[in-house]
Amino acid sequence: MRYFAALFISTSIIFAGGEVPPQLDPYNPPFEPGVVLVKLKDDVQANRDQLARSVNPSFGVSSLDFLNLEFGLRTAEKVFTQAEQRSMPKMVQMPQGMIEAPNLHNIYRLSFDEDLSVEMMVKAYSEDPNVEYAEPDYLMRMMETTPDDPMYGQQWHLCGVRPIRFI
Repeated sequence: MRYFAALFISTSIIFAGGEVPPQLDPYNPPFEPGVVLVKLKDDVQANRDQLARSVNPSFGVSSLDFLNLEFGLRTAEKVFTQAEQRSMPKMVQMPQGMIEAPNLHNIYRLSFDEDLSVEMMVKAYSEDPNVEYAEPDYLMRMMETTPDDPMYGQQWHLCGVRPIRFI
């Protein structure tokens, strides 16, 4: 009986393609190697001219520039290019009440050599007193689904939505 069960399982695996696609681990999501997202504190002023340099870009803040040199920063790009620093907080109405909208002007995408440990860089940047937070650039995947809304074709506004960059 065991022989038939083993034969059935191995035959099923062979005819099914041989490999089951890996499941995403929600506790360890994949991220882009060599890339760290860093949000500087709102009162930190980055030097735009020094960040735009193609060789040794820097923020003009000594502690951050030391980390940039230590890890070999290649590029530093603003994530929200149109966001400007606000002098007054912006309040937004949410279902749970009024909340303060986050200031997005100081978020940067830092690129390094892909061989460096992203976890180590995130830890180092997070410990800097000028940094609000640092995190890996997590990858997102678009789900392959078909809408089941019978009125989907009549939703004219969906063609005007610009999607996020997916891989």
